[in-house]
Amino acid sequence: MERMLKQLTSKVILLVVLSLSLLFAACSVAAKAQFTFDINFKNIGKAQGLDNPNVLKVLQDCQGYIWVATEDGLYRFDGYGFKVFKHIPQDSTSLASNNIQHLYLDSKGALWVGAWQGGFARYHPQTESFTTYRHDAQKSNTLSNDEVTSIVEDPSGYLWIVTLGGGLNRYNTSTHAFTHFRHDPQGPEANLTLQALVLVMSNITAIKSIGWP
Repeated sequence: MERMLKQLTSKVILLVVLSLSLLFAACSVAAKAQFTFDINFKNIGKAQGLDNPNVLKVLQDCQGYIWVATEDGLYRFDGYGFKVFKHIPQDSTSLASNNIQHLYLDSKGALWVGAWQGGFARYHPQTESFTTYRHDAQKSNTLSNDEVTSIVEDPSGYLWIVTLGGGLNRYNTSTHAFTHFRHDPQGPEANLTLQALVLVMSNITAIKSIGWP
């Protein structure tokens, strides 16, 4: 009886070893198959309508369009060709500047555009138009500076806009009001500094940790 149990145990162990070997072999084949696919690149440029080669930002929206920010216009690619959006004099619903520095898609799917000397704008897909927010020296709750370089959204839905020369702005999408944060050498430790700005851009939740409301 004892001999039969030993033989049975040996057979079970052998079966387990064989099963594990087959499993590892199958996983190895699957892993190799997963990482041996070919990656092909297709150049998209002037032939498709992208006239400006100085691309600063690329973003895909919820509809699948590819948006390309350049120094001479905002381009939208539909998979076949580009449509360009530029500043049109006397048209307040067009972009305020052709030098597009930044693009951002918020949690609701809205596209925001930051322009050099053109402020901060929201795109309206239904009308293919823009609402632009710019600095107004007569109003304290407007954008602090029209040279927008970066945009990011925090967990509460506020948009934070980085400007060149005007510090950091917090934009309330409900009231359309801007709150400004600037560096003041005589201010408290919670005051905006270059180091704090780097933290904000790398992790927006750092705003609360450095004492801002």
